[in-house]
Amino acid sequence: ESIGRGGLDSASARLEVKWATPDSAMDALLRRPGYNVTRYQGDVVIFKALEHTMNLVGKRAAVQRDSATLVGDTIQFNDSTNMVIARGDTLLLRDPSQGQDDIIALGSIRYDVNNRRGVVRNVTTAVESGQRWIVHGNVAAFKGDSTDAGQSAFYAKDGWLTSCDELEPHYHFAAKELKLISKNVMVARPAVLYIADIPVMWLPFVFQDMRAGRRSG
Repeated sequence: ESIGRGGLDSASARLEVKWATPDSAMDALLRRPGYNVTRYQGDVVIFKALEHTMNLVGKRAAVQRDSATLVGDTIQFNDSTNMVIARGDTLLLRDPSQGQDDIIALGSIRYDVNNRRGVVRNVTTAVESGQRWIVHGNVAAFKGDSTDAGQSAFYAKDGWLTSCDELEPHYHFAAKELKLISKNVMVARPAVLYIADIPVMWLPFVFQDMRAGRRSG
């Protein structure tokens, strides 16, 4: 099912986290220097000290570490490995430090907080290259970059991409493999151009240079 810009943005807005207002003790802990803050929120919280895991249950259960936020129906966070596993009908992963749009997924997200890497199914996100490209994949892997370059990578199989802003895109490219390197390049191969739901052209690949300035694509 295709989703346009409006669909991606409305899903992000629907999954927005409203963190509970911290009391004085919590506020003091959040302000302590020299620590990386991890926040948890859910209707039900189950902490297993021996296993170093915390399970969060409830609509918009959330984990936030530094700038990265993960939202789902059920979330398991392992404090030893800093691995987060989220499941639910609709999931959100937001990491503004990577300079990309929210990642919206259906089913599950497995995310390594320290290394900023994840594996996800049925995922939709967007990237900027002078214009906004919306990208979807049935199976995808992604990794961020903790350096000042802020470059992230996204790999997907059996997906599509479009720059159409409509909820039901006027056109899209369906592709077996997609690769996006933020601030660098976007490639999809092989690709079939669809106008609405009608295939009109086969291409060996679609290439978009995402660097700043005048480029070919």
